[in-house]
Amino acid sequence: MKPPELYFPDIDFTAKLEKSGTVLEGIQLADAAEYIKSSEKMKIFCEKQPEGIKLSGALLQEAGLLPELGQYSKAIYSEINPDGTVKENHPLLKSARARIAGLHGRINRITSGYMNDARDIWQSATSTQRDGRIVLPLKANYKGRIKGLVHEVSSSGATVFIEPFDLVELNNDMAYEQSMLNQQVIKILRALTDRLRETAGEFKLLLDQVSYIDSWYARASYSKRNNCIRPLHKESGIVLKNGRHPLLGKTAVPISLSFADDLTILIITGPNAGGKTVTLKTCGLFVLMNQFASELPADEGTAIGLYENIFADIGDDQSIEESLSTFSGHMKRISEVINSAGTNSLVLLDELGSGTDPSQGSAIAMGVLEHLRSRDIATIVTTHHAAVKNFGYTHKGAVNASVSFDAETMRPTYEIIEGVPGESHAVEIAESMGLPESIIARAGEYLDSGDATVSEMIRELENRQYQIIERDRKLAEEEARNKEDRRILDLTRLKLRQAEHQINQQDYSRLKTFVKDSRRDLENLVRELREGEITKEKTRKVKEHIASLNEKLDKEKESIENLEDELSSYDTNSELRETVFEAGLEVRYAKNNRTGVIVEARKNDSWLVAFGNIKLTIKETELKAEKKKKNDKHVISSGSAGFSARAVFELDLRGMRVYEAEAALHKQIDSALLSGLTDFSIIHGLGEGILQKTVHDFLKTCSSVKDYEYSDPEQGGFGKTVVKL
Repeated sequence: MKPPELYFPDIDFTAKLEKSGTVLEGIQLADAAEYIKSSEKMKIFCEKQPEGIKLSGALLQEAGLLPELGQYSKAIYSEINPDGTVKENHPLLKSARARIAGLHGRINRITSGYMNDARDIWQSATSTQRDGRIVLPLKANYKGRIKGLVHEVSSSGATVFIEPFDLVELNNDMAYEQSMLNQQVIKILRALTDRLRETAGEFKLLLDQVSYIDSWYARASYSKRNNCIRPLHKESGIVLKNGRHPLLGKTAVPISLSFADDLTILIITGPNAGGKTVTLKTCGLFVLMNQFASELPADEGTAIGLYENIFADIGDDQSIEESLSTFSGHMKRISEVINSAGTNSLVLLDELGSGTDPSQGSAIAMGVLEHLRSRDIATIVTTHHAAVKNFGYTHKGAVNASVSFDAETMRPTYEIIEGVPGESHAVEIAESMGLPESIIARAGEYLDSGDATVSEMIRELENRQYQIIERDRKLAEEEARNKEDRRILDLTRLKLRQAEHQINQQDYSRLKTFVKDSRRDLENLVRELREGEITKEKTRKVKEHIASLNEKLDKEKESIENLEDELSSYDTNSELRETVFEAGLEVRYAKNNRTGVIVEARKNDSWLVAFGNIKLTIKETELKAEKKKKNDKHVISSGSAGFSARAVFELDLRGMRVYEAEAALHKQIDSALLSGLTDFSIIHGLGEGILQKTVHDFLKTCSSVKDYEYSDPEQGGFGKTVVKL
């Protein structure tokens, strides 16, 4: 079933409809009828849930709230055509239209007679209208030939538009009949308007509800066209992963930056046309889109906080009418921002302190930043002032960032480098733009040694930052390789242990058989001894032999049981595996011996841990990972090389590592296929999104999986995935 073709005209006459006595035009009534008709089609389509179209419970509920006004649409279309005209066969107009048609025939016969009798006296062979009356185009030099009323003379004076006396009465009758027809049309429109007015409240609700549903469609359509993602939620702050400015389309250069929870001021510096303002606007637009439930054109891992207000001073606010210069315009706007912004606000300031003396502009800029920082107002600014760059180093809660610049190509790279201020590169850019070399050389002479020293320091910091980034990249790659090697080593050890366990079981089985046979032989021997000569020495030796065999059997049994216990707790054995702290891990706090769950990583080897409704930042050295109990859903059971062979309706992966989750998924799908289970769900949680991505990457490549999707919000939403085999 294809979605129906819907047309929702622009309805701008609701105020006129609500006012008593007003009459809507025919086209307005037709638009109202079409709007109602399309809304009914949409409601039916949503309620039928056709194959391939899956609507969430929330959207279905919104569609169910659409008022049913089909009777009004039918009433309008019974009398009005889609173009707004009254139907030809309308009973109230039928007789009037017949009389008008008769008059048209009589007038046409008279005008044709005039035209055919003396064709050379007319400017054209057809009659025309002036002021709603039929007139004839007579040549001016023949105006005495025809008796009648002159209505108009052409601008050249060559044509006289005359109404012959024998047409006067017919034109009068035509005007009368036309007036009566118009009155009947107005009467029809008034009746339809009054009927629609009866449901003005419901009609307005219909407009609002359709607009609301259409806004969701628009957001979904935008998200699909631009490969958008749903950002993670943060208490505050902004983390962008290759964010693309929504209005730049395919020309947008991806931007990545982190404005963490413990920061209040982010200062972005760098060359002109380097992307500072675009970065500022991207942050503001992303926050607004997120708060309007729109997905973002960015990569997974993007996280956005919620803000009550967003204030921005971007662009030139100078005004001749208000006698405002560039600087005055900025100050007026910033004053309004400072007076209005609260703690949970986001402030975006472009080129802070510009447009006036650099030293005074820098002082004002730092005063503004200090005020915003003291009130814990999240602020992102761009600037060229060196003193403002220094603010990021000398004030807690403030940090520098820069847009990088390629000195070889003399072009910005649009990459955001965190922790390092950027140079303006004004001289280099001016030179690349064609400014004469003599001016460039003179400008270099004017640069004092202090500025040169600062520039050299910034360049050195940039080089070090690049080195740190490269080193971090290599360390990350090495860490990934080490984790993979450790995983392979752990699996190898586990396989060896399992092989050893299997051999021991086989040896134990053989030993048990041997003891059984030996016991039977000894019993036969004892029976023979009893039947023959029995001595104490023979009896003692027989008992010692039996006791020795039993002791050996007990030792083997104890050894195998110990190995089974070791295998069952292999996943949490500290001798075989190093604890990896990550979001979702259950830990115990050493100081109060309370158990909590890690929420996210913090600076200086610390973690944010949730103890019920209380969250604390704790050093990693004060935390200890909790071992999973044997009855946990994802623990490895003794005597098994994997997870439980029985498929479950709900597989809980929370707290697992990536390779554990993949192994659990393999086992679940295999078991589900064997047991005939075609539908089940996977709980991966939200967290940092790692398990969520692992699950979806696996399901995407698994040929046995027909379909998968997030569960309904009331069933777990984005923390749970429903799978169909």
